Amino acid sequence: MHLNLIGWAAIAVLCLAGAGVGYAGCRLGGAPVAPGIVGGALAVLAGLVIVDRRRWARLTSTPSGRSEG
Repeated sequence: MHLNLIGWAAIAVLCLAGAGVGYAGCRLGGAPVAPGIVGGALAVLAGLVIVDRRRWARLTSTPSGRSEG
């Protein structure tokens, strides 16, 4: 994966948001917060990987060196 600085920053912000949601959910539910923080961040990463894999699966490729048409 080739991301620029803005792409990596976006991933970091999304992971922090997921960790915050996990933290809040555990605090409201009375559960230990550490697993919620890690779980929230990992859920965001898993979601990003799934979306990326689906996007790459839709791409079509042609053998290199051949021109179409």
